[in-house]
Order: sequence, then C-alpha cells, then structure tokens
Amino acid sequence: MEYTGFGEDLSPEIIIGNIGAGVRSLAVIMDDLNVPVRGVLSHWIIWNLTPSSVIPKAIPHGARIPSGAVQGHAYGKHCYR
Repeated sequence: MEYTGFGEDLSPEIIIGNIGAGVRSLAVIMDDLNVPVRGVLSHWIIWNLTPSSVIPKAIPHGARIPSGAVQGHAYGKHCYR
C-alpha cells in the first residue's frame, strides 16, 4: 500500500537501464489507461531528473523539488498520486 492513494501514496522506485552517455536529463510520464474516465488519467509527470539508473522512491511533493526536477499536475497536484 506504499504506492496507493489508500496508503502512503509514495512514488515508486524506478530502475532504468542503458542510459546513454549524452543524456542530460530524464522524464517520467505515468498514465493509467484502465480508469473509466474520458481521456487518460496521469498518476505522475516529472521531468528534468538527473540521469541515473535508479529514480528513488518517495520523491517529495511540489512543483519543483530540491534536485531541480519539475513535477506537473497529476490528480490536480504537483506530485505522484
């Protein structure tokens, strides 16, 4: 229940392989295609992440986080949801 709105609502750890040497930043778009609403329901939109093979769990809420990454609206908030 760590990663659900019924629990702690933490962003999950994401492991990425084969990041090229010239990559300057990463972006994550996490959409839910199984929700019966019009369009797509976004759980998380974040960009300007420092390139790393691991995006840590529990990224702080807010439009801008200390690392310089930016979070868009998911469920109308600047955070994973």
